[in-house]
Amino acid sequence: MDKAIALIVGALCGVGQFYVVRHSLKPLAENGELSLTKGVFLKVPIPLALLLGCAFINPRLLPFAGGAFCVCLIVTGIVNHLITLKKEG
Repeated sequence: MDKAIALIVGALCGVGQFYVVRHSLKPLAENGELSLTKGVFLKVPIPLALLLGCAFINPRLLPFAGGAFCVCLIVTGIVNHLITLKKEG
């Protein structure tokens, strides 16, 4: 049961991290200025909270939480790209 919870929490954090990165890089896509502080400080809290929280609760769950985080970050990026292509076409 603990592995399933780690996978779900890691997946939710991965999706949330994608939207945080997307929000922080939006000015760059619109030919604007990229704020260094916004880019750096917005990207740190979610992975840090996930990994430290998981490490304090049960360190053996770190691979599950981290793997789900990475996979969901990639999958959300691919889905977003496909939706963007569909809207443009």
